Amino acid sequence: MHPNLLPKVLFFLLATLQLAACGGGGGGDVSSTPPVTQYSISASSEPATGGVVRGSGSYRSGALYTLTAVPNSGFVFFRWEEAGNEINNAQGAELVGNATGNRSVTAVFLEANLTLAPQSLELQIGGTAELRASLTAEGFEPEDVTSLIDWTSSDPGVASVNDDGQVTANEEGTTDIVAQFGGRVASVTVEVLPANITGLRFVPDTLTLVTGESYTPVLVADYDSGPARPLALDQITDWDSSSSAVAGFVDGLIDAGVAGTATITASRDGQQAELSVSVESAVLDSVEITAPGLGADQSLQLTAGEQIQFSATGNFSNNESRDITDRVTWTSDDPALAIANDFPDHGLASALAAGEANVQVILDETAYGNVKVTVIADPLAPESVSLSVTGDDAVRWNAGNPPAIDLQSLVRNGNGDDLTIDADTTVTFTVISGPLTFAGNEPSVVMSTSAGRASANATATGPGTARISVRVEGTSLAAQTRVYIVNDFSEVIVPSRTSTIVMEDGVERPRIRFSLLNLSKVDIPISELRIRVPGEGLRVLSPSGVPNLLPFDLVPGRGVVGQGIVFNPGATGVEATYRLRTPGEVAEEFDIEL
Repeated sequence: MHPNLLPKVLFFLLATLQLAACGGGGGGDVSSTPPVTQYSISASSEPATGGVVRGSGSYRSGALYTLTAVPNSGFVFFRWEEAGNEINNAQGAELVGNATGNRSVTAVFLEANLTLAPQSLELQIGGTAELRASLTAEGFEPEDVTSLIDWTSSDPGVASVNDDGQVTANEEGTTDIVAQFGGRVASVTVEVLPANITGLRFVPDTLTLVTGESYTPVLVADYDSGPARPLALDQITDWDSSSSAVAGFVDGLIDAGVAGTATITASRDGQQAELSVSVESAVLDSVEITAPGLGADQSLQLTAGEQIQFSATGNFSNNESRDITDRVTWTSDDPALAIANDFPDHGLASALAAGEANVQVILDETAYGNVKVTVIADPLAPESVSLSVTGDDAVRWNAGNPPAIDLQSLVRNGNGDDLTIDADTTVTFTVISGPLTFAGNEPSVVMSTSAGRASANATATGPGTARISVRVEGTSLAAQTRVYIVNDFSEVIVPSRTSTIVMEDGVERPRIRFSLLNLSKVDIPISELRIRVPGEGLRVLSPSGVPNLLPFDLVPGRGVVGQGIVFNPGATGVEATYRLRTPGEVAEEFDIEL
């Protein structure tokens, strides 16, 4: 060191020591940084076998934490408790808060006994009843879960049930109403009995026929429960005619005889209905079929999904014409067009699909008329629907900040991929299974489309695989996709190995192919492949002769990659470890072992 610098260095060191001794020269003490406050957030399960709680640990003051209760098989999550009291601000199976002090909570699980009340139902047709569902467990008061139940009927035709547990009796018979909740199932048997008839009436109650004509009357019954509805004629055993020569009743048909008037009477359960019949001496000359928009050439064009009412007018030899829409049998020779023959929809035609149909009516085994109906496809009707996850279908689970999942649906119509349906269409997004939910912990959400597009947001409730569907309301169109909610991206990688024997330089050598299948749409980088052979360390030989050669740098989304390696004769117990790099987090790596 230069001799002139030594005094300056010594002076600097001395000044530094003095400054430190007096607290930096300011005359005051230097305050040390206070330690970061940590709080313990702990959770237990009751009973201990009922489930597990994720998210316990030590959190910095003010940090957000999320506790998630996961029931074991045979149990359901019931509620959160703290110091024996229920925690009211919990979000179902999740308890979210900020660490402001030590906290110890309990996740209460129920060994679910799902019970329904009443345990059986007996209803008359048209009657209704409310079912209530409760979870009962030893030591707990029954918890009403009616609004959370997935209700179904084994035969909705006999009795149906809505989302609130209201049962409606539809027709005579027996069915089971099934309730499902948290893996538990309970059911009640519903017996539907005939309702009591309070009145009978013919529709219409006056009738004009011509000699030789036959007619099937419509008899409507009023009941003490449910709506009025037609009564099968074979359920009436007491028939009477004031003049069977004018109008007789045989095998459900009124046969018109000689000209005159008669009264047909039907009786059942103390109730009676009368039909006044007039018979004229005339014959049917022709039948004219009419409908709105029917052209002079007796042709008509409809769009699939459209309905139209046909009418039939009978022209008789006495120069009279009458509406006989409900007296003829309507026929269509193509399933593209369906025509009703039941009360009160006689002649109501429904265009079902593209095609051509000839419409005729039959009366007394004679066919009349011939209307040609062309049905075209609705160019604006939904023809396809797709469902995708915006961004990646594999997301990282963070208990303190659950990831949000964006779902997108696109509905297209029959005009081609470039045209989409109008905004009146609605779609239903549903979480079929897995740790995903919509706002309010709802399993499904209904959204309107705009230019054929609809979107929905869901929130992950834990790691796992979630399956989601979308359905276009009023159609059979549906699509499904899945979301992988993972702790790390190795969970969407499926490793495998296959082996063969190859000849190399005249020597039989084992060739092993190590493969990785990526289930997600995320491209996952690969940084290293290590091969271990007991007693030999790294692999001995590769096809290129270069040790540890890695021919790929990532596993593409929804793709598979492989590395075939040739080993020395007799090599056994070969293992491979891939070192993956988390997308977007280069510093974080993890291994997958085959």
